[in-house]
Parts: sequence; structure tokens; C-alpha cells
Amino acid sequence: MVHPGPADPPGDGLPALLCFGLDGNGTDAFFREVYKRERSFDCHQAREAVYYFCLNNGLTWADAQAILAKAPEPGEDEAESPAVFTGEIVAQLNRLETRAELEAWLAANGGLLRAGSATARRMIRRMWAEAAGPDGLLLQEHRRFLAIGDDAAAGVYTPLPAGAEGVRTWDAYLAIFQLDKARMQELGGDRTIRPLLAGLHAEARDSFPDRQGIEHILSGRRVSYERVRKWLILLLFYTFWARQALAAGGYRAEAADGLRCLSFMDQALMEAGYPELYIGNPYDWLFLYAARDAEPLRLFREIWNSLPAES
Repeated sequence: MVHPGPADPPGDGLPALLCFGLDGNGTDAFFREVYKRERSFDCHQAREAVYYFCLNNGLTWADAQAILAKAPEPGEDEAESPAVFTGEIVAQLNRLETRAELEAWLAANGGLLRAGSATARRMIRRMWAEAAGPDGLLLQEHRRFLAIGDDAAAGVYTPLPAGAEGVRTWDAYLAIFQLDKARMQELGGDRTIRPLLAGLHAEARDSFPDRQGIEHILSGRRVSYERVRKWLILLLFYTFWARQALAAGGYRAEAADGLRCLSFMDQALMEAGYPELYIGNPYDWLFLYAARDAEPLRLFREIWNSLPAES
């Protein structure tokens, strides 16, 4: 049997994985070793819930695909519904024994398997208002600290225009990364930073936070599971460290602050029904890496300012 390599996408290795007949613990250990992921299944997603059940109950890849083909479309969680943690879903799946029971469970519990999280979108809207509002974190930073592109001696300062409702979406987006607006215009990204992302791992580029994504979330339009998760991670990281910098009078952080940030982010992700940060995800890795630096927010911004543009 040919084992899938670490760079292979998860779906490509599942036929091989289903041949092992592993139990739940063995399956998780295999996933962590082969795919370099430090997380378990995210059973809020129908696909992973079905794979989890099939792997634990000796069903084949073909069985899994047939079950998914018949499964109802995942729904949006209700605005005021309580968070249902992955552990609760796993406990229910563990009580099922047959394919028929799983199919009946999927039909009856589609609300637990979400295409997107209303909780996450509420969090994002709240943090965006905190960051880009009339007296938001971005404007407070702008007034108090030098940006990466600023040169006080030369009298060069990065502009951050704002109106009565705060900072406009594109300007606020760039300000989170402290990317220069004129440079991005020269690169021709059409109000995206896509030219800077070419060198990133494909999993980091996929559904990378962008202007269009935040506009869709703010307006209530439906966006993908991964797009919401990545925006949530970005804003959790930014608002945590911006608040910290404004309270401390600078960007320097202690080691305990980094651990506190990661704990805060993991808790928020789980409350929104998403898996915690895991180091095997190239996008998550950027935040795990930056959070351990002496100046996490400044390092994070330096990463994006040092990326070479796509030629």
C-alpha cells in the first residue's frame, strides 16, 4: 500500500486510510502522523463526521461517498442557538452502530452540521467594528504608534483616512497588515493582496482573508466555512494584540502573553464551532509562530511586508 505523503491533500489519502480498520484513537494518531496535523476530526462538517463514523465502523470509502451523496445539505446555525461542541457530536456518533443509523442521524441532525457559523459571523462583525469603527483600534494605533512604513525623521507617515463611520473596508484591511496602499495599487491586485500570496503554501492561500470576504460577512451574505474561519482567526489575533499594545504603550509582549493569546483564540474558535489552531495548517502556523515572538503584531506585519510580489 502506498501511504499518502505529508503534502497530499487529505481527501487523496482517505481511500488508503480506510483500508487500515483503525479505531478512533488510531485514526487520529494516523492523521496527525501522516498529515502532520495536531487536531482531531472536526465533526461539525458532514464530510468529517461521516469519515469518522466509517473509519470507526469498518465501512469503505465507497460507503462514505454514498452516505454523503444522500446526506441533507448542511444548514446555517440559528442566530441565538447555543454552541454545540464537537465532543457532543462525536459522543452521538459513537452511539451509532450501523450505516442505517448514521443516515437517520444525519437526516435528523442536519442543524448540527453547519456550512457556516452564525456565532463566528457575529464575532467577526463585532471585532470588525472594534477595529475599524470611528474610534477603533486601527485609528488609535495610527495616532499613537509608527507604522512599518513610517519614517519620523523624514516626516513620512502612512495615511489612514476615516469618516464618520470609521475606516473604509479596503483601508482598514490594509491597515491590519500595515501594507502600503500605493504599492498594492502598483501591483494590480484589484483591491486584493493576491500578488503577495503567490509564494504561500496552497492551504494558506485558499480562502485567505480578503476585502470581498469581509464585505460579504458584514452584509450577511453566505461565505464558505474556511473563509469564515480564516477571517475569525485574523481578527482574533489582531484585536488581541492591538488592545495589548494600546494598554501597554507599545508592541512588546511577554512569553505569558503569547500563551494567553493562543488560549483566547482557541476558546473563541471552539465557541464558534470551529477546531482550535493546529500547527500542521500552514495558515494557522503563521499565527502560532507570531504569537511567540517578543513583538507578535509587529512580526506578523513584517511577514506580509517582506513577501515578494508575484512577478
